[in-house]
Amino acid sequence: MRLDELLSSLTDENLEHLARDKVSDVKHIRLPRKVLIKEIHEALTSYSYISKTLSGRYPPSFQMVLVLLGIDMHCCPVQDFRKKVSEETEKMINLANDIISGNKKKQYELYLKMLYTAWESELSIDVSEEALLRALRYELHLTYMEHIVLMHHPDLRSLWDHDGAYEKERNYLLGRGIILSTEIDYLIAEEIAPVIRSAWQIELIENQYRRLLNYVSIEELYNLLKLNRLPVAGNKQDKISTIFSSLITPGSLLGQIKITKLQKLCKNIGCAIYGTKEEVIDRILGYVSMDCDLEEKLPEEFEEEIIKEVKELNENSFKQLMLSLSFSELYQICSHLRNVKSSGKKDVKIKNLWNSPYSERTMLKLLRNQELSEICARLGLHRSGNKHDLIERLIDFARSDKKTGEEIINEQEPEVHVIDDSDVNTGNSLIDDLVEYSNISKMYPELADDEKIVLSFLVEMKSLNESEIDRMISSYGLNWFLPKAHMKELKDNLEKLDRKYHIEIKPFKYHDIYEVVV
Repeated sequence: MRLDELLSSLTDENLEHLARDKVSDVKHIRLPRKVLIKEIHEALTSYSYISKTLSGRYPPSFQMVLVLLGIDMHCCPVQDFRKKVSEETEKMINLANDIISGNKKKQYELYLKMLYTAWESELSIDVSEEALLRALRYELHLTYMEHIVLMHHPDLRSLWDHDGAYEKERNYLLGRGIILSTEIDYLIAEEIAPVIRSAWQIELIENQYRRLLNYVSIEELYNLLKLNRLPVAGNKQDKISTIFSSLITPGSLLGQIKITKLQKLCKNIGCAIYGTKEEVIDRILGYVSMDCDLEEKLPEEFEEEIIKEVKELNENSFKQLMLSLSFSELYQICSHLRNVKSSGKKDVKIKNLWNSPYSERTMLKLLRNQELSEICARLGLHRSGNKHDLIERLIDFARSDKKTGEEIINEQEPEVHVIDDSDVNTGNSLIDDLVEYSNISKMYPELADDEKIVLSFLVEMKSLNESEIDRMISSYGLNWFLPKAHMKELKDNLEKLDRKYHIEIKPFKYHDIYEVVV
């Protein structure tokens, strides 16, 4: 059920109660109902609000959320809810006990001791202790879901399993709007569900993960179990249960499968097979997480082909138009077009786009209105209008003989340097190539120069993996000998300064991905 429908069904009194910790003005003035609903909607679909609200909670709050996430329409009758939560809690307790004894590669026992120490002192985990646990998870390569499971270990049960625990956590989630209620149901709004999954780093819920593993051959499941030093005995469903109980994330598991077998998996579930290994994995996870594999599949002969579109501009005009786009805007276009490589310098991307079967209009439609408006402003054009008007204005301008392209770009925006193996150790000064460096230096004068360079590149690229950071360190001659520790320090510094940008660290396969959040 959609959030706006749920909020509209609430009384004015319930709306104001729900808004108390989300809308600052509600304490001082009576906001119009429509305004209040809009403000609450924005808060409840905010990653920062969901992440902050769910952090530091205790069992059985996790089961309450997970039960609803795993049910169709994220909706459960009130009369059945407590029983389902109790059943899931017992399953989690057993799983916590099993992973401690069954996986010696990960330092679960160390984390369990630290978790107990933090929790036992005042029967709660405060903000500083949560920060320390988060840092420890990072060093031990543990996911937040592993943290949730370990909180249910029998050694910790006495800290949370007491009279009133269910009512306390249920009322907390209801009061914060994570769970909403009707006269007969508890539910999670469909817009909130994906935000929770993102905050908890849940790539797939249990039934989706098991469904994905069912598409994998029993031989491949055997190889994956053996590779991860897990028990290999049993039939296919036994093997699937072993993998699920091991807490290996779906992305990490798919990363251990060869690209050719991943492409075969794509065919089995009905999604496209093109792209790099990382792109294929992302597509598989996205496809299954949206339950698209359950939809009726078309026969292979009906598989969509790329139809060549007619470009309206000649090659020179096309180049001039694309030169007016920033590096990140070009990257966004390339990454969303089938069979168009997104790597390479700016001129390489433009050449790839010119040689692609897509028209200028198709490319520009992939940008948001705000980005199109900013491109118009760079070119001295009016920036008002809808997407169709903005695209039409840009194409008409590119057709004309007016000053455009390289002359304008040279005046307004230096080309962004792209990290490439050939750039490493060239000895060139590349800082001037970073579009965001000047803004970052003004915004964060407290940061070290190396940190400003990394943050500038991260803001432009939106995300970087560890290998890209390593190449950047070499390319820019940074004094970062422990990249992961330095990235953690940069993340902490940004949190302390609490200005425009923050960094999120997301585990993926055997490495981390660093994403910038505004």
